[in-house]
Amino acid sequence: MPVLFHYSPLVHLPPIWSEGLSKGEIATHDLKQTLTAVSLTTQTDPDTLLCWSTRLPVKTAVRYACRIPDGDVRLEPALAAWKRLGVPAKTIRNGLNPAGQAKWWSFFHGVIPPDCFTVELWGRAGYVPLTSPDKVISEVAAARAKFVFSVPPDMPWALAAERRDEGDASADWLMSETHPADRFK
Repeated sequence: MPVLFHYSPLVHLPPIWSEGLSKGEIATHDLKQTLTAVSLTTQTDPDTLLCWSTRLPVKTAVRYACRIPDGDVRLEPALAAWKRLGVPAKTIRNGLNPAGQAKWWSFFHGVIPPDCFTVELWGRAGYVPLTSPDKVISEVAAARAKFVFSVPPDMPWALAAERRDEGDASADWLMSETHPADRFK
């Protein structure tokens, strides 16, 4: 059973912990269209995750080590998915896979339940297994509750967050946390 990794900002930890991994967009040539699948990679080094953008430490603050059964038909290599979706070769070469990292990426078309992954938090010393999930998840959920989340209609791949109380900046750390392992040790 191969282990594949999914990365996310800390803000997404509570819903993923309770519902599993199921959301994520397949990057294509049509930025107005969103196709949903979980992005998974064999790459364990967050500095090498440059498949469709530069490294964004906030987006790799949490790593989920997912166990996918051998031969699961819901797992599709990124290059095969783009070909099936009719993404032009030039777009793949120049926009989606300019450094050749797509070889590490796949899309999972389904839900990966919480019992099929472990959670690791990024710290200055690397990824650390989440050993006290209740404490971390309750603190993150409390901070998350101070925001209203929405998807901008002109950017269906983005998630916007606004404070519920404009004057309360106490939870702003959640939107910029890059080393949660150090925060919660």
